[in-house]
Order: sequence, then C-alpha cells, then structure tokens
Amino acid sequence: MTGDKSVFPKKSLVLFAAQALIAIGLLGNRAVEVMDRGPRRSKGRQKMARMKRIVVPGLPHHVTQRGVRRCETFLDVHDREVYERLLLCHCERYSLAVLAYCWMTTHIHMVAVPEYEASLALVLRDTNGLYAVYFNRKYGFTGHLWQARFYSCVLDESHFWTAVRYVERNPVRAKMVLRAEDYRWSSAAAHCLRRQDPLLTDLGSIPPLIADWSMWLADEEDPAELAAIRRNTGTGRPWGDKAFLEKLEARLGRPVTPQKRGRKPQSQSVLSTLSNRREA
Repeated sequence: MTGDKSVFPKKSLVLFAAQALIAIGLLGNRAVEVMDRGPRRSKGRQKMARMKRIVVPGLPHHVTQRGVRRCETFLDVHDREVYERLLLCHCERYSLAVLAYCWMTTHIHMVAVPEYEASLALVLRDTNGLYAVYFNRKYGFTGHLWQARFYSCVLDESHFWTAVRYVERNPVRAKMVLRAEDYRWSSAAAHCLRRQDPLLTDLGSIPPLIADWSMWLADEEDPAELAAIRRNTGTGRPWGDKAFLEKLEARLGRPVTPQKRGRKPQSQSVLSTLSNRREA
C-alpha cells in the first residue's frame, strides 16, 4: 500500500460514523447533510503559501491544533469524552498510533505515528469535522471551530521523548495542576500507571533516564527546548540531529532544513553597471 488517500475508506464511511453518532444521541440528523456536502470553500482572500507538510510514515510527529481565534474548544467533561471517542474511532480506521496527548481548553496536542502519509491528515479532518458539528449543535454556534490547518513536525528518537514531556507538561506550565499526572485529559496518568487508556499505543522500550515517569515529568524543560519544539512545529520542519535530517532529506528527496539565500547584489555595483552601460 502507498500513502495515498485511496488506501483508506471513502466518504461513505465518514457518513456512517455520523449516523452512528446520531444513533447514540451525540449528533442530529442535520450532521449527515453537513458531512455529505463537504467543506465550504472560503471566499476570503487567500493566505500566504506555506511549505508543504512533511509527514513520514513510521516516525513520530508532534501535532497541535487550536480553536479558531484561540477560542475554547472544550467547555465541559462531556465535550472531551466525545472528542476522545471520535479520535479513537478514526485512529483505528486510518492507522494512526497515539503515543502521548493532552486536550487543553483551547487546543490539542499529540505525539503520534502515522502508518501512511495520509493517516495524520485524515484522522484530524474527520475527528475535528464531526466534533465541530457536535459542538456547534450542542451550544447553538455556527461557523468554524478549528483553525484551518494543524501544525506538526517529524521527530527523531531523542527529540521524541522531549516532545512527549512537552505535551504532558502543558497543564503544569499553564498552572492548571501541580503535577502532570493529576490532569485528567492527558496521557500522563496512564504513563504513570495510574489508569488504563484505550487511546494510547504502548511506548515500547523506555530509556533508563525515565525510570520514574512522574519524577521525569516533574523536571522543568530547558527554555531552549521549549522554543525549538514550538518553532519547528509552527514551521513544519523536522526536529532532530544532523544525521537524522540528512537521512530524511535523502528519503524524501527534498530539503527539510532552511536553505541559505543567495547574496543580494550591492546597490553600488548595480549603479556602476548601469552607468557603464549608458557610457557605452
């Protein structure tokens, strides 16, 4: 199989998911009509082009998406429960393994491994689309709930662990809890062996330095690491060491790091050239 979207179920299964939610009372019949029409095209002015998203099957990615205009996307416990159920459904359908997550009030974070190139985009498209229909119907809202584009970056192994801690420590940095594992809507409690979590995929071998997950989460991050993960996630550029980035460029056949720009011509030399042409 390739990473093409054709390897996944067609839109009829998305409609089936909507009908299933109707059956358990999470959505109204209007949801099927909305999903069948597909997304509306914006008539506003076009945004500046961004670099093509880099998604590499089999490698971990840090993913984040915010509510439009940073609005609240979860208003009560039930909202988060609905979102998790939708996400679990679509992760299974589109082959996305979630290794860490955190649902904040205005945005979501995940560290996830896609099996196919299209897995990540399809999971978020269908999960967030159905959740937006549920959310707007429940609260009587209209319009978009999420920003149009999610942000992500590919991670090497060492930066993968940094990203997991970054995700699970979000509520601590926001001063919502004192300990990361006390926050209900993240993977921290499961990784601290305080509960089971059906959304999570087993992390496998854990580095010796993380002998105690709770103590590991208690350590504050390096400010430089915080800046780096935010920068790379925002730009979409992979986060890893030089060897990792070189292998990635060879695999993808395109640059993944910022390229040096050519020197701008000096104004003096340009003027001299024009003057010489006129004299000739």
